[in-house]
Amino acid sequence: MGAPLTARLVYIASIESIEFVAASCAKVPAGTGILLGEYGRINPLAIAGDIRKSFTGPMFIEIISKNKNRDLVDSTVVSSSACGFDGAVFASGLFNAGAGIAKPVYDLDPAQMLKLALALKGNGKIPASFIIAIRSVTGEGPVARRARFYLDEGADYIALETDASTPFERQTLLIEPVA
Repeated sequence: MGAPLTARLVYIASIESIEFVAASCAKVPAGTGILLGEYGRINPLAIAGDIRKSFTGPMFIEIISKNKNRDLVDSTVVSSSACGFDGAVFASGLFNAGAGIAKPVYDLDPAQMLKLALALKGNGKIPASFIIAIRSVTGEGPVARRARFYLDEGADYIALETDASTPFERQTLLIEPVA
């Protein structure tokens, strides 16, 4: 399991400018990390070096499976580690429906992304300290069993967007959208 760096991540879902991200990072409280999402026009990998110049806290990348095949997921995980990210949060992504919108690739779901990342750790392509979290929702029953499955399979954390109490509190990263 990767070292616990923080319990909270400020989520910057959409990156439209480096200046916005830098200004957002300047407001992040000590002991809190950042999570850079893939919804904007700028890929988080492109600005990781710029962010590291001024932000010293934990830095995570959100890797969304809906728009990637397995080769691109593999490359993104390895590249994020090489670019200085402390870890990744795997998610399936938001799905839009409608005429003129391409169907998602969805080659891998978060469970398969987890297995791919663990294999990368196992063969030394990413360091053992690289943290792997899976985006989840809170709840009981099937939702809790799915979260437990991810943790049992090797995820370091479950990432949640709510402050709800879970049975996995020591293995939970709370995501707070940027204000």
